[in-house]
Amino acid sequence: MGWLRRVATAFGGRKRQREVDEELAFHLEMREERNRAAGMGAEEARRAARLRFGNPAVWRERVREVDVMLLPQTVAQDLRFGARILLRRPGFTAVAVFALAVGIGVNTAGYTGYRTFFGRGVQARDAGRMVNLSLRERTGAYQAAFSYPDYEAYRDHVHAFSGVIATGMPGLLRVSAKGGVALRRAGGGGSLLGALGLFPGVQNYEKALTLGVSDNYFQVLGAKAVRGRTFRSGDRAELAASPAVLISANYWKERFDSDPGIIGKTIRLDGIAFTIMGVTPRNFEGTFIAVPDVWIPLRLEALLHPREELLRDRGRFCCHVFGRLAAGATAAEAAAEMTVVANELRPLHSPRSPLSQPLTAVLWPGSPFSVPLLVNPGVRISMFFVMLALGMVLLVACANVAGLQLARTAARQDELAMRMSLGASRARLIRQLLTESALMALAAGVLAFLMSWVVLREGARLAAGAFPQQFGTWVFHVKPNLAVF
Repeated sequence: MGWLRRVATAFGGRKRQREVDEELAFHLEMREERNRAAGMGAEEARRAARLRFGNPAVWRERVREVDVMLLPQTVAQDLRFGARILLRRPGFTAVAVFALAVGIGVNTAGYTGYRTFFGRGVQARDAGRMVNLSLRERTGAYQAAFSYPDYEAYRDHVHAFSGVIATGMPGLLRVSAKGGVALRRAGGGGSLLGALGLFPGVQNYEKALTLGVSDNYFQVLGAKAVRGRTFRSGDRAELAASPAVLISANYWKERFDSDPGIIGKTIRLDGIAFTIMGVTPRNFEGTFIAVPDVWIPLRLEALLHPREELLRDRGRFCCHVFGRLAAGATAAEAAAEMTVVANELRPLHSPRSPLSQPLTAVLWPGSPFSVPLLVNPGVRISMFFVMLALGMVLLVACANVAGLQLARTAARQDELAMRMSLGASRARLIRQLLTESALMALAAGVLAFLMSWVVLREGARLAAGAFPQQFGTWVFHVKPNLAVF
């Protein structure tokens, strides 16, 4: 019942203070009576009692520290006092808050950008079931590129996958179209990297970023066309009779001004005529790091490269392969099945090929990157120094604010000494100073969150516009990440 009474009175500060004062007065009276009983006069007994008892303010502070139920009251007092102190020195507060906000904001933006770009997955329905496929040699090297015949073997014989898809290497093809449609801006000079001369091979005629994909690509990813339709597994005969491609909604708007009659029109890639079969959703990247302008079936690559036997040559590592785990199947089961198939295919490869040696299948969560980035020592070292640089920004900001705090505290010696003389304990002063720091950090955190949002938005815009339009549409889905923050 005593605890219930303390809880009930915890928020009645004045009543609790009166009780403490009454208790202190009682102990003083008892000491005075003892002194009078010892033969002292009334004034002498009162003076001796006060000298022996000490400063009442100190005892009040000790009672507060012992009584944990008064903690909410003292914290509220510290917050109010800390806020007044910070507002009393707006110049110092503004400089300290801004310095911390820069450190926190830059780190939030940097780490969020890193996680967004390098930790991105593939765009697909139930993307958590998508995995990247790769082989590891005895030396530990990764073989992430496959031949088209090997892709077909994994697609048809690994039953732990409900679907296996392949993508070719991206290409830049010269574009022309019927109907007198105006060309979009050609060359790379209008972009940041183009202006710096980093793309000397880009000519002053229009090119489109194309990506070859297997016929079942969009079916396995679960992506549908916004106009027309996508490729299907049974389109082999139709595509052979009438070569067709898909274009992205981004390219459709930019190149064809969102022409509603685009389906069925002809587009020429390197002089070869293709019919536009459909339009993929806006900003749809699929398994790539950017939005391709044109999607072309892998089986039609022979039209663009007639001398290459892409569909039959096991020695031409042309494709990256992705799989969707079947219901109830695990990545470990799929890797075991894939390892068996890989070793069955070894005799079909040249003895000089790395795929003729014992291999182990490696799977990891679906990603547009062909191998796990952190496997590469160069990438690991580069990312370490980038993260170290970001951490140093925060460290410098904290060191600057710490120096400002020390200088300000030195100027408050008289104030702190007076508070101690009035009964404040060393622990209470430390808690007060920490409360002021916490208020400052909270204000800096709010400002930093807004700052990181602006930095990420503008950074994404600049990054997306840094590449020439011939290199597709770069999309960065970035916003401040609360976990990183």
